Amino acid sequence: MAAKLTTPTKDSVKKALLDGATADDVLNAQRILRDTLGDEQLSRTASEYLGAEVDNAASNFIKSGLKNINSRAEQISALLAKDETGRALEGFRSALFRVLRESSKRVDPETGKTIPGVNTRKLADTIEEVRPYLEKFYGPDSMALLET
Repeated sequence: MAAKLTTPTKDSVKKALLDGATADDVLNAQRILRDTLGDEQLSRTASEYLGAEVDNAASNFIKSGLKNINSRAEQISALLAKDETGRALEGFRSALFRVLRESSKRVDPETGKTIPGVNTRKLADTIEEVRPYLEKFYGPDSMALLET
């Protein structure tokens, strides 16, 4: 039912309810929309402070290699620190998580196609490899969440 309420207006909510949606479906659609718009705002804010698209910046950071990652972490941290609201940092952390998750996709060894789920071993190894640099952006509680 949530698909019917991608932009919940008064009329679309009434129609969805007539088509069998429940009040929980309406609330879920509104939550998804709010979360999606919030994520987009955070991404735009981070992109503005970084001067680059935030997902690309996060991907380049993770892929920069251990030789350059410390200086890159310092540069990114300095740029994000200019945002007194902390929203740019939130946006970059979200992008880092997306990149970590994307780089840990499961792949069918026979077909080479992506299959649902995350390769948890690969994710854990990547997090461990860049842990000191991730800690510049994530606090202890957030790092604990990354590891679960």
